[in-house]
Amino acid sequence: MIPNIGNVESFWLNEVTECYKKNNLIYVRILKNASTFYTNLFINNEWDAIKFKDIDWERNQVFSFIQDPVVRYCKGITEDLYQNEPLKEKIVPVIKDHPVDTVILTYHTLPISLLCGEHMYKIKWFTLDSDAVSTQQLDSFCKQHHVSLDWSRDVHWNVSKFEKINFFNNLKFLLGNANHIFWKLFAKDIDLYNYVCNQKNISN
Repeated sequence: MIPNIGNVESFWLNEVTECYKKNNLIYVRILKNASTFYTNLFINNEWDAIKFKDIDWERNQVFSFIQDPVVRYCKGITEDLYQNEPLKEKIVPVIKDHPVDTVILTYHTLPISLLCGEHMYKIKWFTLDSDAVSTQQLDSFCKQHHVSLDWSRDVHWNVSKFEKINFFNNLKFLLGNANHIFWKLFAKDIDLYNYVCNQKNISN
């Protein structure tokens, strides 16, 4: 039975999407986009957890991180299947046998368009082309808004084991550039990513 939570999209945005605030800066957490590292960084720098519904889009500077939607999708499936052997045994054969018409939506693969809704183009996105570039961009951005980050605190990148990386690579090989169902479900994410990359190229 579906719970009575009112507007489902509104509930997801306002109650599930995590955000962290310092002064007028707000970070929106997008899973599998370096979210573990950056969430730990902001918590350790004493940023406050807030709800998405409490963002003032006129006064706050909202930002997050983005990467190729196909790569994020594969990372998300890897995260949810790698340590769940029974689920992996059921799902992986389906992906192998039907890579051109199978899309697996999990907690870690939900589209940004669902996580951020109509606000997705109001967010300043940093591309995860490399760890070094994204951290430098963030540090510079925060300084522009008079917020300092202590990078020396106990913050670590979420380093994957070899077996997990191998699982991801095999999955990425199977899926290639994804399929028509993926392109349909993630069309808004793909458009957003292309827009961010184009804006970055213009500014360089």
